[in-house]
Amino acid sequence: MTDDEFRSDAAPPDDAPMGYGGAFRRAKVLAKDPAETERLLERATVKADRVRDATKVRGFWNDLMVLFRLIRARLSGEYQVTPWRTIVSALAGVIYFVNPIDVIPDVIPIFGFVDDAAVIAFVIRIIMGDVERFLEWEAEQDDPVVVEAEVR
Repeated sequence: MTDDEFRSDAAPPDDAPMGYGGAFRRAKVLAKDPAETERLLERATVKADRVRDATKVRGFWNDLMVLFRLIRARLSGEYQVTPWRTIVSALAGVIYFVNPIDVIPDVIPIFGFVDDAAVIAFVIRIIMGDVERFLEWEAEQDDPVVVEAEVR
């Protein structure tokens, strides 16, 4: 990572949900490896598609899709405005989401995704300014992704 805004000793926010800290530490390492990050995003996309139908929580799915696009755009070099701390925070949310054994295991019907939704909502809250700027940039592109670009 070359971004001056991100320090390797950066810690997750004090008010982070349980389990987010470990995901944040893993995300700091993962953010340095675009290929591994893409593999994580592919796994997360498969799970998100499954969750979309299972949870009926539309805002949660939309938030995930925004995080996926933001991470991909930053790591591909297409969108360089987002600070690394934001990318690491977004990756931490995705790591937490993909992990089936978290605070509430995903095998517990319906409730297994409640903690995932809480973590994704937390991530969106702490990076909201960067997400809004990304969505504005995305809307200005010649070939924007067709999405419901509304984040809670």
